[in-house]
Amino acid sequence: MAAKLEQLEGLKRQLAVTVLAEDMKNAYQKKVAEVSSKAQIKGFRPGKVPVTVVEQKFGKGLLHETAAELIDSTFQAHIVEQNIRIAGRPEIDFNHETLTKNENFDYTAKFEVYPDVQLKDLTDIEIESASGEITDDDVAGMLIQLRTQHAEWETVDRASKLGDRIQIDFEGEIEGKPLEQGSATGSWLELGSHTMIPGFEEGLIGVVKDEKKTLSISFPTEYHVETLRGKPVTFAVTVHEVQEPKLPVLDDAFAKKVGVEEGLDALKTQVKEKMQTELNEAAHANVKRIVLDKLMALNPVEVPTALLDAEIAHLQEMTRQQIRQYRRELTDDQIKKFPLAREPYVEDAKKRVILGLLLAEVIQQAKIKVDQKKVQERLQEMAARYGKVEEMMPIILKNKHMVSDIEAFVLEEQAIQTLLSKARVSEVKKSYDAIMNDKEPRA
Repeated sequence: MAAKLEQLEGLKRQLAVTVLAEDMKNAYQKKVAEVSSKAQIKGFRPGKVPVTVVEQKFGKGLLHETAAELIDSTFQAHIVEQNIRIAGRPEIDFNHETLTKNENFDYTAKFEVYPDVQLKDLTDIEIESASGEITDDDVAGMLIQLRTQHAEWETVDRASKLGDRIQIDFEGEIEGKPLEQGSATGSWLELGSHTMIPGFEEGLIGVVKDEKKTLSISFPTEYHVETLRGKPVTFAVTVHEVQEPKLPVLDDAFAKKVGVEEGLDALKTQVKEKMQTELNEAAHANVKRIVLDKLMALNPVEVPTALLDAEIAHLQEMTRQQIRQYRRELTDDQIKKFPLAREPYVEDAKKRVILGLLLAEVIQQAKIKVDQKKVQERLQEMAARYGKVEEMMPIILKNKHMVSDIEAFVLEEQAIQTLLSKARVSEVKKSYDAIMNDKEPRA
C-alpha cells in the first residue's frame, strides 16, 4: 500500500491510496475460496464447488466486495498509524469500472478531523455564584400561581383582557389560500399563554362576545416550518365567549384539593421547600452556564461539518418527538417527514458541539473518571420520582441508555467543578426571581 495525506481547507483532509496488485490478488483469492467452501450451486455438492464456477457466477460481485474490504482495512490502518482522529464518515472515490483482480487500484478518501484543542482553563477568571433563600412573599406569589392553575372559569359580559380565556373560531389564509392546519372551531384560547404565533393573542385583547375580527400578522422569521417563515398571514376570527378565572379560596380545603391532606400550613411548607430546591438548581445551572460561556470564549474551536450536521439532525429529531406529543393525529411517517428548517438549529448545535469537544479535553487533561457513587445517587433520585426506589431501581438499571446518560451527566458535572476550582468565584445573594430569570449568556 502506498498512501499520501493532503491537508485541504480547514479540518478537511484527503488521503490518496494505491492498493498493490499482490494484496488485491491475495485478498480476492481468499474471498473466492471462502465462497467456494460455502456456496450451494445446483449440480455440485456443498463445499465442492470449483473456484472457476464461483468466479463465473459471482466474480464481479466478489471483486467489488474484496475492493471494499481492502479500502476499509487500508484506510483504517493508515489512520491508526498516523494517529488521525476522524470526525464523521470518509467520502470514498474510486473507479469500479477499471477494477481487476491482478492489478493495482487507486482510491481517495476525503474526511474531516477533530480540531486540535490547546485548552485554556479558567485560572484567575472571575465568576459570580449566586444563591438565595425563599421568602414569605415568594411563597405567596407561588400560591397565587397555584390557585390560578385551579381556577374555575366564569363567563363575563365585557371585553377580554390579559389572563382571560376566549372561545373562538378562526380560519387562516396565506397568499390568498387557506392555511394548512390553520383553522379551528370552538377553540379555547387563554390570552397570555403564548400558544399562538406573536400578534394573534395580542390582537384579541379587548374583543367581546359575537365580535368578528381580522388579524393581519406574520409568522416569526425563525418559525419551525421553513416555508412559512416571515410570511404574512390573515386570520378571520369569530368570538363566541369570554371567561375570566375565579381563584379558589386559600384554605385547608384548597390544600386538600391539591393533594396536601394536612392542610394549608403543610401546603405552604411544601411549596417553600420545592421553591428552594428549584432555586438551588437554577443557581447551579446559572453558574454552569457562566462557566461554559467563559470556556468557549477562551477557546475558539473550528467545528467539523460532520459533527455539526449530526447534532442538527439530533435536535431536529428532538423537535419531532415534541411534535408527536401535541400532534397525535399525525402518523409516524408524517412526523418523520415533518418539514423543519435547518437554520434555527445551527447556532445551538454548533455551541453543543464546541462544548462537547472542550469538555472532553477538560476530562482528558484532568484525567477525570466518572464518580459511580454520584451516578448511583442520581439514579436513586430518578427512581424516587417514579415510585418506590427499591421497585424502580432494577427497572432503571436495565435501561443501559438511561444509565449511560446519567454517567455522562455526572462526568460533565465533575468537569465543571474542575474548571470552577481554578476560577476566582465570588458568592452573591439574590432573590428568587432574579435567579430564576437569569438567562443571559456570559462571556
